[in-house]
Amino acid sequence: MQTSSSSETLIFKLKNEEYLSNQNIVEVDLPSVSRYKSKHLRYLDEKFEISKRGSTFYVETMAGVVMFLTSLYILNIQPSILEMIGISERQSYVSTALISGLSTITTGYFTTLPILLSTGIGQNYFLINKIVNHYGYGWQELGSIIFVEGILYVAICFLIFRKKWSQTLPPGFRIGISFGIALFLGLIGMTSLLRSEETGMITLTNKGMSLYPKAIEVKLTYQLLLASLTLVGIISMRSRKYKNAFIVPSLVCAAVSIIIRLSTKEFHISEWYFPRLDDVAFKLRFNWKGSAAFIIPLFMIDHIFDSLCTLLTIVHFAFLDNVSFNEEAFMSLFSGSRTKTVRITMIFTGIWTSISGLFSNTQVVPFIESIVGSAAGAKTGLASVVAGLCFLISMFISPILSFFPQETRSPLMIFTTSVVFSLSEYIDFNKLIVTLPIVVATVCIPLSQSILIGSLLSYIIIILLWLISDKKKYKSISKKMIFMFILALISLGFTIFG
Repeated sequence: MQTSSSSETLIFKLKNEEYLSNQNIVEVDLPSVSRYKSKHLRYLDEKFEISKRGSTFYVETMAGVVMFLTSLYILNIQPSILEMIGISERQSYVSTALISGLSTITTGYFTTLPILLSTGIGQNYFLINKIVNHYGYGWQELGSIIFVEGILYVAICFLIFRKKWSQTLPPGFRIGISFGIALFLGLIGMTSLLRSEETGMITLTNKGMSLYPKAIEVKLTYQLLLASLTLVGIISMRSRKYKNAFIVPSLVCAAVSIIIRLSTKEFHISEWYFPRLDDVAFKLRFNWKGSAAFIIPLFMIDHIFDSLCTLLTIVHFAFLDNVSFNEEAFMSLFSGSRTKTVRITMIFTGIWTSISGLFSNTQVVPFIESIVGSAAGAKTGLASVVAGLCFLISMFISPILSFFPQETRSPLMIFTTSVVFSLSEYIDFNKLIVTLPIVVATVCIPLSQSILIGSLLSYIIIILLWLISDKKKYKSISKKMIFMFILALISLGFTIFG
């Protein structure tokens, strides 16, 4: 067997009666020994620190599948949006799956954390209504704008996100966006269940995208019943610490749902097609007008804030240990020790955004559904590699994935929300300077249906509170925080009035 450089402590209780009464403990530092005989398994174990973090290949694989199933909706929504501006729906499906798969694999491999990247839909309304309809650009110019924006994004990440950059993000802000995003995720899961199947998870209207444009009439459907039973199954198996607490109830729910749809003739399989990208790949056109010089920087600021706020929640939740947890551990999640992982992921986000532009697709962003994988037991980047491989495989099995029921994904989102909110007991709600930003982010993110808007409002409010509070807080405001504050004001104004 091959030994690794890391060490683990073996604890021995001395059996001698003289020491037994005192419960003396002797700590011995010995090198850890890989339990896998295969050379390839040993490499993966040491690379992703699977054994060291108390996980297994089976748990990481299942959690990766859960991450993929939770984010599967992007393969349906993104092509339908890009089709509005003249891009082939089939080829945009392939490019979305390809970019999602490769970006997730590379990020998981180099960060060794369960982080999922994919093409985001948050800025699609702006892309379609402003860049295409208002300025008259075609999808070829849109791809070139995305390509250049990704390059600038990477440059800014290298310049700004250096040592101690995390000090520009107060703890109240980081905790608030975690709760706000978690609530948003739960609402997506609940509203998608209460809608009719024709409406889907997110509605596309002439004013953009809407999660809940009107009051939802609650009806007792088999989808709602199956999702409720799946949620009960997840909670029951999770409380008993079963390894398959997420995947087994979800697969059973999917099987039952498909059987019901077969019996009611609701079962439709789309036509299979071979993956092609020849009509959308490398079709960039740089026939820009003067407006592009104004659009790209503002577009990039929005992208940075959106990605950063989402990524902070993902990284903090990835380090969460649900077994042994206390107040000290909770506050350590929001320290600067995780900034290297955030910086690496931000750089990969920009790189893959440029590559996405080459394939006439939109920005790449960290997906908040990554925390569902963490809730399913993922502790390493191997889960991301598995999820990325699932995206790559999905390029060839689109007819099968087209009928995968939504009621299997909603319980995962709802359960993850409850896990995040269970951490509220470690927050001191008696301090207004801590409470107000948390409340603003928690409320504004789901109400505005935008992680960006809620996060920007929360950041602006917390800096204003520091300015008008005691001198200690006022003096702690650095030049970087003022710079981020100005960027937040510009980004918020551009997002709302742009």
